[in-house]
Amino acid sequence: MINIFRMDMRRMLRSKTFYICLIILGVTMIFTQMLLRVVSDPQMVEYLNSKGILVSVSNPTGLDNLSLLDVFHQANIGGGLFAVVTGILTAIFVCSDFESGYVKNILSAYVNRGKYLWSKFLCISIVNLIFLLATFAIALVVNVLSGSAFHMNGAADILFFLLQIWVLECGFSAMVLAAGMFTRSKAAVITFAIFVCGGVVYMVFNSILGIFSLNKIMEYSLYMNVANAQSAYQGISSLKPFGVGIIFILVFMFLGQVTLSKRDV
Repeated sequence: MINIFRMDMRRMLRSKTFYICLIILGVTMIFTQMLLRVVSDPQMVEYLNSKGILVSVSNPTGLDNLSLLDVFHQANIGGGLFAVVTGILTAIFVCSDFESGYVKNILSAYVNRGKYLWSKFLCISIVNLIFLLATFAIALVVNVLSGSAFHMNGAADILFFLLQIWVLECGFSAMVLAAGMFTRSKAAVITFAIFVCGGVVYMVFNSILGIFSLNKIMEYSLYMNVANAQSAYQGISSLKPFGVGIIFILVFMFLGQVTLSKRDV
């Protein structure tokens, strides 16, 4: 399994898609920070309005209370962009194995298909962590260069938030991996990643369950927990996202392993 993981990481770090996805998340982070910095400055808003660029802020004083984690969450995490980007990367990476015949070569040497699947998950999990740390580092640097427009969170809060998001994003990755084992089609798995990770499936199910007053179930969905991620530990209830993420990982990795073992490669 370690050898497969090393090969996967080598292939991942050499792929252009990895860097394109990282650039997309980095640029989005910078753009969001700059935009919030502009609209939080009354003089800049007045200047833009005088130039014919209409900028309206309903609650400008609220922007002063934003922390760096709040901005980080709004930019890439809360709306599902991070999950969609990493989901598309996962879809391309996994389905390429089947298209190129790489998976046949690997499984002829390593018979245990479970180890193959878990090595893929471990690789994507590391990629999720790299993306999280890199984009947060970008947010931190931009914030310092802009005069610390958004107040800094404590180190413990930052660690708690990033670990929480990492576990939840790995849950999304497990779902995309399972879909890849089932369809083995880039187009199908990318579509799945966009609809599931982007919150479309969540909104549909939430609306349907709302008719029967059962939409409270959606509080245990990955998308809801990512959207409502807490920026600090506030008691035992703050650990719920970790439990949700771990359950999704175990369930969908099991489904992916069963699917892979039942089908020819």
